Amino acid sequence: MARILGLDIDTHTVRAVLVRSSFGRIEPLRYLEAPIRLHEEPGKPPGTQGAAAPPPPGPIASGHAMHNPLADDADPAFGAPPAPGAEPAAFGGGAFGDPAPQTAPYGQRPPSLEPAPGLAESLEPDDEATNPAMAVPMDEPPAETDDLTPEERARRRAIQEIVARIEPPPDIVVAGLDGKEASLRILEIPAGVAKKDGKIAEVLPFQLDDLVPFDIDDTVVDHQVIGTDGAVVRVLATAVPKETVATRLRELAAVGVDPLMLPVGAAALDGLAAMVPALAEGGPYLIIEVEESNTELCVMEAGVCTYARSLAMGQDELAEPTRRLQVLGAFKRSLGAYRASGGRPLERAFLAGEGVRHLHALETFFSEQILDGLVVESLPMPMAEGTDELSRPRFARAAGLAGHAVVKGKRIDLRKGEFAKSRSLGLFRQHGRLLAVCAAVVFVSFVFATWARWSVLEAEQEELQTRLATVTGELFDEETRSATQARDLLEGGSKVVDPLPTMTAFDVLDAITRSIPAEIQHDTRRLDIEVDDVAREGRFELQGTVESIAERDTIKARLEEHDCFTEVDPGPTSPGPGNEGLNYRLEVTIKCPGDEPLTPDDSRGRSRRGRS
Repeated sequence: MARILGLDIDTHTVRAVLVRSSFGRIEPLRYLEAPIRLHEEPGKPPGTQGAAAPPPPGPIASGHAMHNPLADDADPAFGAPPAPGAEPAAFGGGAFGDPAPQTAPYGQRPPSLEPAPGLAESLEPDDEATNPAMAVPMDEPPAETDDLTPEERARRRAIQEIVARIEPPPDIVVAGLDGKEASLRILEIPAGVAKKDGKIAEVLPFQLDDLVPFDIDDTVVDHQVIGTDGAVVRVLATAVPKETVATRLRELAAVGVDPLMLPVGAAALDGLAAMVPALAEGGPYLIIEVEESNTELCVMEAGVCTYARSLAMGQDELAEPTRRLQVLGAFKRSLGAYRASGGRPLERAFLAGEGVRHLHALETFFSEQILDGLVVESLPMPMAEGTDELSRPRFARAAGLAGHAVVKGKRIDLRKGEFAKSRSLGLFRQHGRLLAVCAAVVFVSFVFATWARWSVLEAEQEELQTRLATVTGELFDEETRSATQARDLLEGGSKVVDPLPTMTAFDVLDAITRSIPAEIQHDTRRLDIEVDDVAREGRFELQGTVESIAERDTIKARLEEHDCFTEVDPGPTSPGPGNEGLNYRLEVTIKCPGDEPLTPDDSRGRSRRGRS
């Protein structure tokens, strides 16, 4: 069972989801987050900066006042515009729910997000890191050089705080890259090209060259197939500058993290299919991840991202009445591009990210102004330690990153080419003894299973050969235990005649039934059939009642037409019961053409007579 950590590095917060994967199933273990603080408080170790008890949450408005949030600048649902010279209202205040004390300046954690003291304690020191997902011992602080900006130092401290709170370290780490750092496009590739291994990766740089705002030779290009439409294959392609990928990997390596995969932007959200059953089948479903300064749009069908878009606007823009029109236009253009690319109408919409703090207000805004009445729901994330039900959707991207390690099929991953993860033997060295014992057990089990199966097959072969000898002896007067010789005897023909007569008692009964016309009302009083299997001949006596002698003669004539009824002798007749009808009797001899009496050898084991 592998322990996987999905690591989402946002502008102000680092979020992580720790999961356990077993036999293709994924189980969330813990949600973690750490703020990105630009300045450490003196006298406090990492992990306890700015710790404070969270204030009680404020009421959350229902959002009914948001019928048209763009109608005027004094919309009460989003807050009135600031007066001249006054500070703008925080997004968390007013109708969006939490009171203003929940907000904090850039680089500082809101009080409600502070961890309890002691949560960032380091792991026990070790001589050498043995976990393949970690490159340095976990108790060492991240190295800080003079050329780092305050933001870079703050991010490294936050990442270190996250990994220090996980014991033992995870087996696999999957980190992400912001969508604003990448270009995501939907392209169509001829099906003939797509069938050839590696051909899509070869033609993508040429198709993206005129579409991306940077030199294609200095980018990492990857893709995932999202569908087939006749003679073309539709792919979701991304291009990211190599320097951006290298910077993120260096940042993670500085704190001892070596991610297995590096998805990008909204495309990372399709890993949620492994954790949220509602997204694994059907669709299309829209996931809206709203953060402070950006928004990710991801459309999923059957657990796969089929459209992704990153918008450089988020809660900050939604909080300002004068900029909401810009947000509305960007959303509608994005959804219009999705429909223009062949996307089907959306079935459901889910809200994630920091936006879930203001679900009641945002769901009305998105539903009425953008999605034409489609209800927006909070993303149903699974339960785990570290957060409550209302806050779990904020970890959507971190959960999607963790899910990327277990979902089937190719997904966008920037760890390729010169950035491909080097194969480490650390995991094998760490569990070498256990692996050796397991291998020995598997080998012994294989040998025993093979021997047991061989023994069973050998016994079955002996039994079948004995039965074959018995059957060939009875049919061909020659016993053989060889299947080849038995086939030769069978193809050469049987050495005895067929022991069964042409007419059995059941055949006689069927012939009598067919000889009586349907229009004749016939009552059978007695039927006696005798067939000699050895002499291959017999007789039967039929007594019945009909309306007249003419009907009796009709039945007699029909019986005489049968090849195996050689003699049909009519017996005496008498009046029927109550002088109604005519009782009659027929005696018939049975002898079919070609039936010869069996010899004593042919008739071994057969009874002399059959009677019905």
